[in-house]
Parts: sequence; structure tokens; C-alpha cells
Amino acid sequence: GRLDVCRNYDKISNGIQAALTSIVATVEGAANSLVNSVEVAVITGIGGGTGSGIFLDIAQIIRHEGRRVTTLPIRITGYIVMPDVSLANVAAAPGMENIIKHNGYAALKELDFWMRVKQHEIPYEMKYTAQDSIKWDNPPFDNCVLMSCSNVRGIPYKNGYEAVLHTIAENLLHYMAAEDVAAQ
Repeated sequence: GRLDVCRNYDKISNGIQAALTSIVATVEGAANSLVNSVEVAVITGIGGGTGSGIFLDIAQIIRHEGRRVTTLPIRITGYIVMPDVSLANVAAAPGMENIIKHNGYAALKELDFWMRVKQHEIPYEMKYTAQDSIKWDNPPFDNCVLMSCSNVRGIPYKNGYEAVLHTIAENLLHYMAAEDVAAQ
């Protein structure tokens, strides 16, 4: 996945920059706008096999391109679908259980490390192309929601995969409806 990000960095960064430019133009063009930041949701699984290993890169590229597009803060929320969701649907890919667990563990370790970048301050710069590099000096996400196919008591949902999809969709819908500022 990361190799493909490097190979296609221009397409990815241009696409993200165009999307952010469009969002910022809409926000800045709104009369009496109450918007004081640009909110981005990154939704990914971490079981592997679908390019999920690039979720940290994508968040860092979004943050980098956001700085080029606007002075508004870019707030990134990661909806991370845990490996148990993939494991609940592994019947379609027999023999993948250990790979999914290993990929998930590695992704969570990397997520934990980068979410605490301000504590350890280990300098890192990802060089995507000969001329494009990004310093990873900020956490990839401002908020991170780990989505499991079990409830808070650890009891699996009847269909965890659909429950997770519906929960993410419902969270995004409530967020976009701005229910917390409905009075405004």
C-alpha cells in the first residue's frame, strides 16, 4: 500500500487538495459562517488486504495539503474498523485469520506510536517522491474511534459487520446535521 502511495502520490495529493479547496471555498463563501475548522473523516479497516496499511499516510497527507489550502485548522477523525469485524466475516477468505490478527496488531501499534508523537518527539519525514516529503510531527488524527463488532460488554453483535457500517454512517449523519449546535 505504501509503495502505491509513493507511486501515485501526485494523484492522491492533488485529489485531496482539490477536495479540501472545494470545501474551503464553500465555507468561506457562506454568509455569517460559524465554521471555524475543516472536518475530515478517514474511515478504514486495519485487517489488511485492502490498502488499509496506508491509513496513517492518508491522514498525514490530508493534514499537509490542508496547510497548503487554508489557514483554518484541519480536524481529522479516524473511524478505525477493528480486526474482529473482518474476523467475523472471514468465511469468505479461509486461512486469513492469523494475517488479519497480525495486520491489526501492527496497525494498532503504529497508531498508538503516532498518536503520541508529541510525547516522544522522534523526528520522522516520509519521502513520497523525489520532491515530496512530509514531516510527521503531529498525530495523524485529532480524534480516533475504534469500531468493534462487540458491544461495550464484549458481547458480539448478531451481524457485527453491518452494525459497524450502520454505526459509522449514523455517526457521520449526526455530525453533518450538527445536532450539537442545532440552536445556531
